[in-house]
Amino acid sequence: MGSSSLQPSEGIVSSSEELFDGSSYLGVDTRDVTADRLGPLQLKEESGVEVTMVDQDAPAGKAGLRNTTSS
Repeated sequence: MGSSSLQPSEGIVSSSEELFDGSSYLGVDTRDVTADRLGPLQLKEESGVEVTMVDQDAPAGKAGLRNTTSS
């Protein structure tokens, strides 16, 4: 059930696989909030991460977390 993922240094982190020993599986993909995403996300500060994918069968999906609808 693996998925390809970029390493954190590339700006996108995939939590759909364990990247480090002892990490927890949430079932989300994220990317850093950048200046070009402030408007579409209606944010004032370039801070945090945007959830880009939620595995609805994983803990995050079962807890009600949803991905963003804008691209």
